[in-house]
Amino acid sequence: MFCATWGSEGRAEPILIPSRAVVLTTGGIGGLYAHTTNPLSAVGSGLALAARAGAVLRDLEFVQFHPTAIAAGVDPMPLATEALRGEGAVLVNSLGERFMQDIPGAELAPRDVVARAICAQICAGERVFLDTRSSLGEHITSKFPGVTALCRAAGLDPVCNPIPVRSAAHYHMGGIKVGHQGRSSVEGLWACGEVASTGLHGANRLASNSLLEALAYAAWIADDIKGLASGSTGRQPPSPPVRHRSGSGEQPSLDLHQIRSVMDRHVDVLREAAGLRQAIRHFSVLTHETRPRCERDATLVGLLIATAAYSRNESRGAHQRVDHPHLMPEQHTEITLDQALCIAAEIDNETAGTCQESRMKPILATQDALAPLPRLLVEPIVRAALLEDLGRAGDITTNAVIPADARLHGAIVAREPGVVAGVDPALLAFTLIDPAVTSAVDRPDGSRVERGEAVLRVEGPARSILLAERVALNLLCRMSGIATATAALVDAVRPHGHVRIICTRKTTPGLRSLEKHAVRAGGGANHRFGLDDAVLIKDNHIAIAGGVRSALERARAAVGHLVKIEIEVDTLDQLDEVLNLGVDAILLDNMSPETLSEAVRRVNRRAITEASGRVTVATAPAIAAAGVDLISTGWITHSAPILDLGLDVA
Repeated sequence: MFCATWGSEGRAEPILIPSRAVVLTTGGIGGLYAHTTNPLSAVGSGLALAARAGAVLRDLEFVQFHPTAIAAGVDPMPLATEALRGEGAVLVNSLGERFMQDIPGAELAPRDVVARAICAQICAGERVFLDTRSSLGEHITSKFPGVTALCRAAGLDPVCNPIPVRSAAHYHMGGIKVGHQGRSSVEGLWACGEVASTGLHGANRLASNSLLEALAYAAWIADDIKGLASGSTGRQPPSPPVRHRSGSGEQPSLDLHQIRSVMDRHVDVLREAAGLRQAIRHFSVLTHETRPRCERDATLVGLLIATAAYSRNESRGAHQRVDHPHLMPEQHTEITLDQALCIAAEIDNETAGTCQESRMKPILATQDALAPLPRLLVEPIVRAALLEDLGRAGDITTNAVIPADARLHGAIVAREPGVVAGVDPALLAFTLIDPAVTSAVDRPDGSRVERGEAVLRVEGPARSILLAERVALNLLCRMSGIATATAALVDAVRPHGHVRIICTRKTTPGLRSLEKHAVRAGGGANHRFGLDDAVLIKDNHIAIAGGVRSALERARAAVGHLVKIEIEVDTLDQLDEVLNLGVDAILLDNMSPETLSEAVRRVNRRAITEASGRVTVATAPAIAAAGVDLISTGWITHSAPILDLGLDVA
């Protein structure tokens, strides 16, 4: 084994210590995730060591996420124990909705079920809280003094307010494949604890079983090593020369935040093939770069976990594939470093065949049909925004501080992962201020972008770029936020390939064309652009017209033969009446998944079916499974959070 000793010249010099037995007890991998309960140093260094030695690794895709880590800005995240839910605490979203109550087991469902429900709420733009006020009230301070102290240290009072929580990487069930005595596939290498895969945890570890496993295997490993032939390890060759990596010869340290962001976005609670391929490509690039040891280990283990997750095309326990929701016959996933690198190379080759640049991020499938908005539509919006920002005298700060001849090279960079939309309006803001500003696009509309990646680059007079900066970012952040929210819904219903996510007229006044374009960039489609697109008969129309038949007859008499007619129904009785009269499309409003299924059965493809009402990432899969053609939602345009982007100056 290699160790580091303090050399005579004041630097670490690797040396080789001959040993007949090495036992790895290096812990887990939670530090690879941006949200974790583990020490940040837990990046799987033991797994990386074993992988480089040629060990077989098993079930790496099974990462347990604790559902209720306290979201108070602390890294790593403290836990809100499950005992709180055992005492009656409930999970609610920012609307006050108890989203677990219709799920079997409710708040006491298995960890993976609760974690998925919480993740879905967060993907839908909601915050999640653990509310102990009704069940415990002031008693939380005496029954759970540890949780109370953690909350108060973060400025939270659980007696008066619900506790913000989210799922966080907690325990790794996978690891180095070992036998019943802890032996790996590499001669002389044993593994114990979280770094090992003993097979005892399966796909979803039970709390505290890991302690019993470690205690039992530690004794078995010790007995196994004691049973080896005793005596000298024999004459060993001198320590081989090891190249010392000095800091001066390496690239600047890779921000581990980038690795953690990739894992959080693509190898988190909810996974799908496109995201896993993206993570594999990202880590594959980094494995070829010279980086500090900790970052090399983190990159390698991230690649191994992503390839294992990509290879398991089913959902089981803590491994949830939204594109493969069903169980397959039981089997372990066994992988070596060579096999993982081969999978990564195959994915890289696929990308190289379709992209001009082999490391380009994939564009959503709808991007092929995503035409840019005509400048005639976009320019009045951008001009109005610039005039609003310029006020009566222009940018008095920039004009006073920045020399007239100063030039600027800058990039608009993502501060968080998301889907890009609004590149053209952003670029137009710069060129309307000054045609001398030149630009280059790294991520066109519809591209997925990771934290730290550039979306576009600008170069030109510094005053001009700074003057247009805010308007460009306002439009780009807003539209990218809508595209990101849409993509989350599209990803959630992808297993039900027939259904489309569509937006409504609930848009920001004056920005409808931009916001509906952003929905298309996120993989969605558009409902009506305006009231003159189609006839949509809703409750109020029916009430005032005197019934469904009267409303339909008046509509048919008033509009042309090319105009489609859709009608909204709330009940199955209303649906039957509409089906007898005949329409082009039926809006099934606020129906349960069971009622939707029956409605689709009754329609039997005689009309287009559209579902609406309380659509979130959590509810969308069940709605899609009912068999509807369209799912419409307003929140992706009226309530989607912005995507955080900023201008970095070179």
